[in-house]
Amino acid sequence: MSLLNLATIKDKLIAITMISCVTSLVVAGSAMILYSWGANKDNTVTRLHVLSTVLGDRSKAALIFDDTTQINENLQSLKFEPGVLLACIYSNGKTLEKNHLVGEYISSIKQRQK
Repeated sequence: MSLLNLATIKDKLIAITMISCVTSLVVAGSAMILYSWGANKDNTVTRLHVLSTVLGDRSKAALIFDDTTQINENLQSLKFEPGVLLACIYSNGKTLEKNHLVGEYISSIKQRQK
């Protein structure tokens, strides 16, 4: 005999209610996770776009007058942004002027070079 045939109507109603509650919680939780992931991605893209625009605007004069001290200071300001591991400033879109490695990324590159 089936387990459903042995159960009382009360037990069957409780089981149906529990299954529908668990299903709705899984669907709602999945929707919240997907929304949070998408919102976080959009926030990160926006934040990095603003950061790169500000850094580019601050570095224009330094590139024109070949002021490496200002370029270094601009790149050093990125150490307070935990999501930035590597930053580079190019002049004329071709020549690498300066680059800046941040935190643990430096040690991981040094370990790979050994």
